Amino acid sequence: MNYNLLIVEDEYNIGNSLVDMLKLNNFNATLASDGRAALDCIRENEYDLILCDINLPDIDGYEILNVARTYPKYIRTPFIFLTAFAEKQDVRKGMNLGADDYITKPFSIATILDAVNSRLLKKETENNVINNEVGKKWLEMLNNNFNHEFLTPLNGILSAGFMLEMSIPEEHLVELKVLIDSIYVSGQRMLRNTKKLLTYSLLANDINNEIQITTSESNNIHDILVKSMDELNMHNTHYLDHVKLIAEEVDDCTCSSEHLRLIIDELIDNMIQFHVGDSSPIITLRKSGQGFELSFINQVKSPLNLNVANIKQFKKFHAESAMSGLGIGLYLVKKLCALMELDFTIKEEDNIISFIVSKH
Repeated sequence: MNYNLLIVEDEYNIGNSLVDMLKLNNFNATLASDGRAALDCIRENEYDLILCDINLPDIDGYEILNVARTYPKYIRTPFIFLTAFAEKQDVRKGMNLGADDYITKPFSIATILDAVNSRLLKKETENNVINNEVGKKWLEMLNNNFNHEFLTPLNGILSAGFMLEMSIPEEHLVELKVLIDSIYVSGQRMLRNTKKLLTYSLLANDINNEIQITTSESNNIHDILVKSMDELNMHNTHYLDHVKLIAEEVDDCTCSSEHLRLIIDELIDNMIQFHVGDSSPIITLRKSGQGFELSFINQVKSPLNLNVANIKQFKKFHAESAMSGLGIGLYLVKKLCALMELDFTIKEEDNIISFIVSKH
């Protein structure tokens, strides 16, 4: 990682020597030759660490530190003072303002590098601890509250929409169907995204890899696939009109129908959302040994260079759609397939991409 450092030093030779030395050690270093220039840099940019002389011609280093700490982005940024004198009262004053270290002039290159590297490592370690704690609390909140706060009202919305459709006289149904379909489609998408977030939170909170998705239930893959397509297309007009389904009868599979359905829904949605060209997306289901092979074949705008290994949470492969989606769909497919002992593979040839879920 290339860290951005701000050097505040009014002595030309010292300042430029510091910048050159830090750049030689793979840091991005910016020099400010007085206090006002330093405050402009602090206001307009963001630095990972600040090296600051105390005795400057206009604004001293203590004031620069004091101002920097008023910006949220610099609350925890390492701040190291450079000074020709380090009396106890000066050190105490700087530490009370939030300084992290003092380096007395003249100093060696090794002293600067040791101080910079140790402070950056400490900051990174603290950030990791904080992020892990925040992430843990977030995941706990998802696990504890999603069923009641999200799934319950969403199911209520969908049920109300269904009851509304059933109770409206047929002569008035046509004019209201667009509205009813809109409620249903929006509710279904929110329900699916909520279930994806809940599943992600369960998997992400499984630090010791203790979750096992096992079932003795025998399920028909063809029936789950058809049910998924029927429900996706029920109120979403023309959603799957151009998808070709080529399916043969396969043996039942001992697997979680709930999680297999999530896998199928996600791969269908991914296929529809990013389809381009005149050729139709194709879903195939065929026997493979004692098991099955389920493929989702699609034409995309440009090669994605996508493989199972580089699928990560929140990593999006369609740059033009960076603002859409949660960025966890394919990651969940990957994780759930592994837990269900299903093979998940991806094949790319030119602009044709195939997502394949199989059990042999």
